[in-house]
Amino acid sequence: MALVELSVVEQRYHAVIEVLSGVKVTEVAARYGVSRQSVHT
Repeated sequence: MALVELSVVEQRYHAVIEVLSGVKVTEVAARYGVSRQSVHT
């Protein structure tokens, strides 16, 4: 499988979808390398 580079907007979109689907904010933040506060905004 080839690596795909995502834009910041796409990364934020995927993070929001993950949180809305029930993944903990802490887990999403760790996966994307950002703070929990960044995921909440």
